[in-house]
Amino acid sequence: MAKMDDKTFQSLINDHMVDAVNYYDTEYALDRSETLDYYLGEPFGNEVENRSQVVATEVSDTIEYIMPQLMKVFQSSDKFAHFVARQPEDVKPAEQATDLVNYVINNDNNGFVNIYNWFKDSLLFKIGVLKVFWEENIQTVEESYDNLSEEELTLLLDDPDIEVISQSVNEVGVLADDAPEMSEDMDEDDIVEIAEDAMTGEGQIPLMVTYDVEVKRRKNSGRVKIMNVPPEEFLFSRRSVSLETADFVAHRSSMKVGDLVDLGYDYDTVLAHSGYNEIDNEAEVQQRFQDVEAGTRHDSKNDPTMHECLVTEMYLRSDYDGDGIPELRRVLSIGEGNFILENDAFDHIPFCILSPILMPHRMIGRSVAEMVKDLQLIKSTILRQLLDNMYLTNNSRVGVVEGQVNLEDLLSSRPGNIVRMRAPGMVQPLAVPQIGTTGFNMLEYIDQVRDQRTGFSKASLGLDPKVLQSTTASAVQSTMQGAQLKQR
Repeated sequence: MAKMDDKTFQSLINDHMVDAVNYYDTEYALDRSETLDYYLGEPFGNEVENRSQVVATEVSDTIEYIMPQLMKVFQSSDKFAHFVARQPEDVKPAEQATDLVNYVINNDNNGFVNIYNWFKDSLLFKIGVLKVFWEENIQTVEESYDNLSEEELTLLLDDPDIEVISQSVNEVGVLADDAPEMSEDMDEDDIVEIAEDAMTGEGQIPLMVTYDVEVKRRKNSGRVKIMNVPPEEFLFSRRSVSLETADFVAHRSSMKVGDLVDLGYDYDTVLAHSGYNEIDNEAEVQQRFQDVEAGTRHDSKNDPTMHECLVTEMYLRSDYDGDGIPELRRVLSIGEGNFILENDAFDHIPFCILSPILMPHRMIGRSVAEMVKDLQLIKSTILRQLLDNMYLTNNSRVGVVEGQVNLEDLLSSRPGNIVRMRAPGMVQPLAVPQIGTTGFNMLEYIDQVRDQRTGFSKASLGLDPKVLQSTTASAVQSTMQGAQLKQR
C-alpha cells in the first residue's frame, strides 16, 4: 500500500471534525447550557406575571455540598499521587518519585484548583477533562554588548539562540611603549604636546578593534503542564468507549496570532487563517460569561497579532504510512478549514477524563446535576404554589354586591382601613384553601428522593435532629458512611 497523500489525509481529518462537532452539538451542547442555567438558578421560562417566580437551587446546593467532601481527601495532605515500592531497593526511588510528582502538581500547576475544576466539570457537565503535556516556553529578549574583542564576539555568535540585530566597529588607538608618560613634574606645554600626539596618532601602535552589538536571545525552557479543558473544547468520535480505543480525540481552542508566531509558525500563514472563531459563539461560552460581559466583542483591527485564531490539536488513528496498520498521529491545524501545521506519529493521548456516574460501554456517563434537575423544577413549582397561597391568604379575594361597596376603599389594603358599605354583608371573603402542610410534606419527599439519588443528606452531616434523636452512635455512623459511599 502507498503512503496516504496530503489531500486524502486532509479530507480524513475534515470528516472526523465534522462528525465530532455534529455529535457534540446534538448530544451535549444544549444539555450543558441548560444545566448551567439550573446551577445559576435562572428562570425556567414558564413564569406567570404577577405570580411567584421563585427558583429553588437544588442543582447548586447538591454540587456545592459534594465538592467539599471530594476535596477533603486532598486538603488534609498535599499528596495527590503516591508511588509504592515493589522491592526493598525501590523504596527510595518510590519516595523520590512521589515527592517529584506532587511538587509538579502542587507547585508548578496549582494542583488544588485544577483538581477542583476537574471534579466540578464532571459533576455538572458529565465529563471533566485534564490535559497533561510538556510545555515549551520560548522567550525572546534583547541584549546589548559594548567593546567586545574579536574572540568575545566569535564566542557570542557561536550560540545558536543568538540573532544579531545591529553591529558597529570601534577603532581604538594605543600609545606606543616609548611615548612619554605624563608626570607631576611636567609643565602645561608638555602635557598639551602629549595630548596632541595622541589625537594625531603620533607615538601610537597599530589600532585595536572592538565591537558593539545588539542581539536577540531566545530562551528555551519547559515544564510539565496540567490544564483544565472546558467541555465544549473537547471533541471525540461518537460511540467512543475509552480514550485508549477512540478513533478521534481533539482539543479545539483559540490562540492569538502573535502567540502562534512566537511558537515558531509563519506569520503570514497564521494571519491568513485567523479571524472568525466559532468557539466564542458557543452557547456554553456565552452563557458562562454573560454576567461579567456586556456589549459586542471585536478583534483589534490595528494589531493583527492580537487576532484570534482557531487551533485544533487532534489525535487520530490512521494508516498514514500505508503499511496496513492504523497508527496514532498528532495533527495540529489552524482555521476553520483545518490547515495542517504539524503531522507526526505519537505514542499517547495526553488527556485524563472523569465521569461521576459510569455507564457501561460508554466513555461519558451521567452527571449529578442531571439526576436532580427535574427535582429543582418540581421543588420550584411547589414553592411557588406555597408562596402564592400565602399571598392569597394575606390578601384574599372577596365577593361584593355591585354598587353597594366603595371599591376604592376595598382596593386600598392597609391595616385599619375602613371599607364603606351601604348595608351589612355586602362584602364576602372567598375562602382560600390552605396547602401549607401538604406542600411542606411534598418538599420533604423531594428531599428524600434527592438523598436516594445522590447521597446528599442532612443525616450525613450529623445535623438532622429527627434522625439523631434517640439513635445509637453506631446507627448514626452507619447513616453517615452510607451517604458518603454514595458520593464516592
